[in-house]
Amino acid sequence: MRRNLFLGLVVAAAPLAFGSAAWATPTLTLTLSEAGYTPLTVSSTNGTVNITAQTFGTFTINTVSGLGAPLVGTAGQPEIDLTSVNVSSATPGTLTVRLDESGLTAPVGPASVGGQIGGTLGAKQTLDYSVLVNGVSVGTSSATNSGNAFTGGFGGTVTFTGNDTLSEVVTLASTGVGTTSYDALATVPEPASMALLGSGLFGLGLIRRRRA
Repeated sequence: MRRNLFLGLVVAAAPLAFGSAAWATPTLTLTLSEAGYTPLTVSSTNGTVNITAQTFGTFTINTVSGLGAPLVGTAGQPEIDLTSVNVSSATPGTLTVRLDESGLTAPVGPASVGGQIGGTLGAKQTLDYSVLVNGVSVGTSSATNSGNAFTGGFGGTVTFTGNDTLSEVVTLASTGVGTTSYDALATVPEPASMALLGSGLFGLGLIRRRRA
């Protein structure tokens, strides 16, 4: 009887434990956009995307790179890393830098998601950072006209479906000449599926103890 119960729990938990191992090759997309200008977009499936020393919109220099699978992250624990240096001109403008990793097949179900950013903000610039899953915000962090180093971070829980997009979005508003540089990281540190598996095995232990 106890052996049958154990096998039943293992079978029920198997999709949760091993579903995260099925990790298709996601697509990484980097986009620069500003009102009044045609967006600049680059995509790749090899885990890295880059825009090097390019003028875009009202910003004179943009060197931006993004990392994703298979270079960073693991199956069930996706991760994307966005680094950028942006030099603004005397013309006021608002630049949006977005990194998307689409086609994620794991995790599935509720999972924690975290975002963190750090860098140096120009004295005439304001920055907003957010992390999204399937277009739904996990959290945001902001820094305003500091001319100094800044950091920010947040976390939340969202439900993954098995065909998901993890995104980082940085919006940089400038009123004059200045340079901003930053590194932003979005992670899924602990899939809820493994926590559920642990709960199931813990419950099995309680049942066996009571019967003993």
